[in-house]
Amino acid sequence: MRFHTQVGQDMADHQSIAEDELNSLRKRIAQYEAWFRAIDANSNFDFWFKNSDSEYTYVNPHFAANMGRDVCDLKGVQPKDIFEPDRLERVVTLDEQVMRDGYLKRVIPCNSSGRMQMHEEHRFAVTDNEGEPIGLGCFAFEVTEKSLAEETLHQAEKIADLCSWRWSAGSNLLVSCSEQMADFLGVSITDAFQIFPNRAEKLVLPEDRHVFGIVEDRKQGLSTEGYVIEYRMRRADGQLIHVREIAEPFSSSETTTEFLGVMQDITREKRVEAALRTANETLEAKVQKRTAQFQLAKEKAEAASKVKSQFLATMSHELRTPMNGVLGMAQVLQKTNLDDEQKGFLETIYNSGSALVAILNDILDFSKIEAGLIQLDPKPFSLGKAVHEVVSLLSTTASEKGLALELNIHPSVPDNLIGDIGRIRQILMNLVGNAIKFTNKGHIAVDLSAVIERDIVKLEIRVQDTGIGIRDEKLGLIFDEFTQAEQSTTREFGGTGLGLAITRNIVNAIPNGRISVESELDKGTTFTVNLDLEIAQSNDNVIKNSALKDKTVLIVTSNESRALILRCNLQDWGVKPIVASAAKNALALLQNTKLQGDDIELVISDFDLGQHTGLDLARAIGKSKAMSDTKMILLSSGEHIDDACQNRHLRVFETDLPLTNIEQLKSLVRESLHPRNELNGSAETLSTKRNLAAS
Repeated sequence: MRFHTQVGQDMADHQSIAEDELNSLRKRIAQYEAWFRAIDANSNFDFWFKNSDSEYTYVNPHFAANMGRDVCDLKGVQPKDIFEPDRLERVVTLDEQVMRDGYLKRVIPCNSSGRMQMHEEHRFAVTDNEGEPIGLGCFAFEVTEKSLAEETLHQAEKIADLCSWRWSAGSNLLVSCSEQMADFLGVSITDAFQIFPNRAEKLVLPEDRHVFGIVEDRKQGLSTEGYVIEYRMRRADGQLIHVREIAEPFSSSETTTEFLGVMQDITREKRVEAALRTANETLEAKVQKRTAQFQLAKEKAEAASKVKSQFLATMSHELRTPMNGVLGMAQVLQKTNLDDEQKGFLETIYNSGSALVAILNDILDFSKIEAGLIQLDPKPFSLGKAVHEVVSLLSTTASEKGLALELNIHPSVPDNLIGDIGRIRQILMNLVGNAIKFTNKGHIAVDLSAVIERDIVKLEIRVQDTGIGIRDEKLGLIFDEFTQAEQSTTREFGGTGLGLAITRNIVNAIPNGRISVESELDKGTTFTVNLDLEIAQSNDNVIKNSALKDKTVLIVTSNESRALILRCNLQDWGVKPIVASAAKNALALLQNTKLQGDDIELVISDFDLGQHTGLDLARAIGKSKAMSDTKMILLSSGEHIDDACQNRHLRVFETDLPLTNIEQLKSLVRESLHPRNELNGSAETLSTKRNLAAS
C-alpha cells in the first residue's frame, strides 16, 4: 500500500515536470511565431522554405508579391505547378545541387512586376539532428544598383587597364581585390592574394624597387597618408608593363591601417611620352638650326638695310645740295626783267624743284631713322611760338585752297617746355600739311591740351580735318613706309608716302610718345599725338596786368569754333570777353554798354560777317562820337582792307593770319589795351598789323 502510494507520487511529480517543459516549449514556439510574423510584415527580401519534395512549406509576403501570387496560393505547391518547363528544369537542378552541397550563392536577373531586377540568392539545405537534409530554404535580396555599379566598375577598370584592391598595411595582407587583378598580374585570382603583398620582390624590376620605400613606411606604421608611385613590373607571363599605383587610407585602428587603391597599366602612356619626347628633341634641334639660319639671314638683311639707308642718306644729301643751288638761282632770276612766258617757265622750274627737295628731305629723314641715326636734342623752347610758326607758315597754303586753319591752345598748356623743338615742328608740319593736302573744303583744326603731373606735361596734339577720310581697312597701314590711304591718291595728291612713317618714328623716339588716328570716309580724319615733356623754368608771358584786368573786349564772329578759341584765350589773359555773331548785334551791344556807363575798349572782328563785313562795322563805329575811343582788330586775309575808314579817331589793325598766330594777336591786344594807349610799338611787334585810320 505504501509502495503504490510512493509510485503514484512519483508519477504525479513527473507529470508536473512534463507540463512545465511543455509550457516552456509553447512559450518558445509563440516567440518564434512572433518573430516570423514580424519578418513577414517588415522584410523587404524574399524568404521561403521547401520540404524534400520541393513543396513550398513557407513563403513570406515579399516573395509572394514578387511572384505575383498570394501567400496561400504558394503553400504546398511544387515548382512544376508554377514554372514553365524550361525554367522548371533549372529550378529542379538547382534544388538538387543545394540538397547535395548544402549551400549556394548566386546573382540572377528577375522580372518583377514588369521591371528587370538583379537578385542575390543564398540557398541552403535544412537538416535534421543527424545532419540529413530534410528540405531547403532561401534568402534573396535585390542588388540591382549594386550589380550595375559593380559591372560599371568592372568595365571601367577593364577600359582603363587598372584593378582595384583593399590592403591591410600592418599585416601586409590583400583583403580584397577586383577580378581584374588576376589579368593584371598574369596569375589566378587565388595566386594574386599571395603575390600582391610581395610584388616588389617578385615582380618589380630591381632598379625600380626603391620607390616602394613609402609603401614600407605604411607597413611599419610610420605614415598613414596616401601615396602615388610608378614602377616597371614583369608579369608572371613575362610581359613588361609600366604601373602607376595610387592608394588612399580607408580605415585606421591602433594596430593597423587599411588602404584602398588601384594599379593602372600606363605602358601605352609611357610609350607615347617617349615618342613625344623624341619628337620634341628632334623638333627642338630643327628649330634651333632654323633659328640660327634666320638669325644669320636677319643680320645680313639688317646690314644690307643699313648700307642701303646710309646710301640713300648720302645720295639724298648730295642731290639736295645742287637742287638748293637751282632753287636759289631761280629766285635770283625771278628778280630780273622777264616777260610773262618766261616767268611762267621759271615758276614751273621753281615749283618742280621745291617738290623734289621736299621728296629728298623725306627720303633723307627716313634714311636717318631707318639707319638708327635719329637723335633728339632736348632744349628749353616756347611751345606757343613753335606751334604758331608752323601754323603761320602753312596758313597761306590753306587760304589758297579756301580752307579755314584754326589753332586752339588750351590755357592748361604751359608755354615753356624742354624738348626737341625741331622734331616737334616736324611732327606738326607733317600732320597739318597732310591735312591740308587731303582736304578740299571745310577746315583744319589744331588743338593742344595738357595734363600736368609734377614736372611732366602730358601734351596732347590733335589735328582734325574735314577731308577725304580713310577706309577702315586702310587705317592700320597708313603709318607704313611708302603707303597712302589709296594708291590713287599718290597720283592725285602727290607725295612719297613717307610723311606719316617719319612722324610715327619721331613720336616713338620721344619718351612715352604715341600717335593714333580716327577717320570716317568722306567726313574727315583726326590724328592724335601724345608726348611727355618736361616743364622749363620761365617767366609768365601771359597778358596778366593789374591795368588790363577785367577789361571788356567784344568778339564779333559767326564761327562758333573761332569764338570759343578767342574767348578761352582772352579769359586766360585776364580780359573779359563778350561775343556777338553779327555786325548788327555788335553795334547794339556797344550802344547799350555805353548807355549803362560801361565801355567796350576793344572790338575783335572777322572781316566776313555774312550780310555785313567787319569793315562795315568799323565804318559804323567810326561815325559814332560816343565810341571814338574804341579800338578794333580786324581779322582778315589783308586783301579786303583799304583806307575806307574815314574816322581819324578809330584805330583799326589788320592781320593776315586769322586765328593762326595767337602770339601776334596777344601782342595786338596788349598794344590796344595798354594804359598808354599808344600805337608806336616796335616794328617787330606791329609787323603784321596796319593802322588804317585817316590821317
